[in-house]
Amino acid sequence: MDCISSGWLLIKDQYWLFLGITFVGMMIGSASMYICLGAMMCGIFIALLAKMRGEAVEFGTLFRGFDLFVPSLIPLIIMIVIGAALVVPFYIKMIIDMMLMAETPDAFPKAVIIDLVMMMAGALCLNILYFFLFFCFQLIADRRADGLAAMGLSFKAVAKNFWGVLGLSLLLGLIGFFATILTCYIGGIFFLPVMYAAMAVAYTKVFPVEPPGLPVSIPPAPEI
Repeated sequence: MDCISSGWLLIKDQYWLFLGITFVGMMIGSASMYICLGAMMCGIFIALLAKMRGEAVEFGTLFRGFDLFVPSLIPLIIMIVIGAALVVPFYIKMIIDMMLMAETPDAFPKAVIIDLVMMMAGALCLNILYFFLFFCFQLIADRRADGLAAMGLSFKAVAKNFWGVLGLSLLLGLIGFFATILTCYIGGIFFLPVMYAAMAVAYTKVFPVEPPGLPVSIPPAPEI
């Protein structure tokens, strides 16, 4: 809750600007078949971290993420490849099993149920991977870390701050879910800048930004 409230305090005076930055960033990332998603994530965090430092932020700040296109693409490719390896084979097998079942409709769909369970297990493993990469794009945006180094450091940071990151992730997920479902996606869009601001605040708790003097109360955490 501290991360979320501090994130709101950070962006509230320029809320509509950050809404535009996050919404357009996500749209470009999706429209590019996720190829530009990493760069857009970096652009969003560049804008948020600049705001924390008291620097001027404009809509064009988002596109500074393209300066980090290659470093941000590396973890994105790794996540896509691992995700495909964990989910796609079971999805294809489930389709084949369903086609075979059409010939014997009275048969108990045991194979399909097993395939579905394996797909869910693969999706869970993928979400765990995403969880441990919580700080990855913030590190690329803030410290210009290369993709693999950012992934490794994010794993270490999340492991050392496991319960805090888990609590924040679950809370953001719940708020985003209900905001999306209850308002036919509109609320989820309006929650985007607050979500990314909370993630940026969480990052500064583990990796304090320089120079000091943030516009929100963020106590530094021990270095990992």
